[in-house]
Amino acid sequence: MSEEKALRYNEGKVPYSFLLDLPNATAELCRIFQNGAKKYDLDNWKKGFSTRELLNSALRHQMDFAKGDILDKEGDTHTLVHAAWNLLVAVELNYFNTYGTAWKDEDDPGKNPHKLC
Repeated sequence: MSEEKALRYNEGKVPYSFLLDLPNATAELCRIFQNGAKKYDLDNWKKGFSTRELLNSALRHQMDFAKGDILDKEGDTHTLVHAAWNLLVAVELNYFNTYGTAWKDEDDPGKNPHKLC
């Protein structure tokens, strides 16, 4: 058998393995998606939210954490991961416009592309 390694062209590709360094946070994030699918229906979030709504929700969860509430009101997931979920969804919907739902409601980029609140 040859000592030569097989070729791989990974230069410039996203190293997703960094997520493996965050197993607990990643599991919590997936649990939030799972709970949301049960509570609101699978992929309900893809229908979109206003940026303001997502930022307010993220801040509310951060304030809950600052007040000492580690777990959300349902008691099974970390409040900071809820904040992260809201921010990640805001990025996905607004920056990448993955599902064509960016800038819902009052967030009109034609009037003010930086209007968030």
